[in-house]
Amino acid sequence: MHNKKIYFYISNLAKGGAERVCINLAEYFHSSGYEVAIITSYKSNEEYNLSSKIRRILLNETYYSGNIIYRNLILIKRLRQIIKIDKPDIIISFMAESNLRLLLSTIGLDTKRIVSVRNDPDEEYKGLIGRIVGKLILPTADGCVFQTEQAKNWFPKKLIDKSAVIKNPVREEVFQIIRNPVKGRIINIGRLEEQKNQKMLIDSFEVVLEKYPKAELLIYGEGALRDDLEKIIANKGLNDTIKLCGYFNDIGSTLSKADIFILSSDYEGLPNSLMEALSAGVPSISTDCPCGGPKSLIVNGVNGVLVPTNDESKLAEAIIDLLSDDSKKENLSKNAKEFSKEYRTEIINNKWKEYIEHAGVSEN
Repeated sequence: MHNKKIYFYISNLAKGGAERVCINLAEYFHSSGYEVAIITSYKSNEEYNLSSKIRRILLNETYYSGNIIYRNLILIKRLRQIIKIDKPDIIISFMAESNLRLLLSTIGLDTKRIVSVRNDPDEEYKGLIGRIVGKLILPTADGCVFQTEQAKNWFPKKLIDKSAVIKNPVREEVFQIIRNPVKGRIINIGRLEEQKNQKMLIDSFEVVLEKYPKAELLIYGEGALRDDLEKIIANKGLNDTIKLCGYFNDIGSTLSKADIFILSSDYEGLPNSLMEALSAGVPSISTDCPCGGPKSLIVNGVNGVLVPTNDESKLAEAIIDLLSDDSKKENLSKNAKEFSKEYRTEIINNKWKEYIEHAGVSEN
């Protein structure tokens, strides 16, 4: 019997959490003897490096920003052509648009389809059309991987019954980080977009500076709100203490020097940046945002701190509390590393493999 073919479908390989998980899984299944390819809708400017051993199939060279219906029809048509020619045994898609295109492009075909929900369903499938997709179309998939129980429970029983909840893997290098924190250095990692609510973090940090004027805030990531955030920082006169650092290449250096990590998001799936900070032992504060990702990672006060969403005073209070208590930071750090062992890549990859084989695709 031929080697089983597993294809992955995602919009692009830009530097985000879902993209990293997709590449990690592709490389794992390739090393396990499967024939693997990653299909992307287009190529992004800043992308992760993909092993030359993994075949990449582009539906479009660049993002087409014209008519949304036309764009999707073209992508669905091209995706269907590839599936009909290559006949993969299984395709795993990541995120809402890719999930929908995969299901529409494979109507009447034999390929098994596993979709993956990576964000808060209330946001990813909002509005009438979103609800139709989430409640009626997604359940036609052969399986679904969720990141949290809360996300899973948003969907109909038909999909829940053939699904699994699997957390994201954390790269081994993150567990090996030796911390040498710069006292008072607070970091945030995430796209500069409304969802991540860095504005609230900046407002909170202004309060923190009243008590700890030597503290600094480093925000890593890029996005549409860069100019707006730069203006907010400048208007507060905080250019010397708050830096928008753009993308980083050396996660070891970034996390090792962090005194505290903060996730300020309004909603999340399962935030990779928080998982990595916890796995590296960085004392972490996160908003307790839907759809339950941070709450599934943090036992409040034990291996991290949870604060309400969009509450700058509670966030400032939590930051000040940690900055003033080294022993608390030390305990959070120790427990965070211990609790994070279950996110090792080998453990998570095995869960995916078990689930996929349960869905009827094995390498023999």
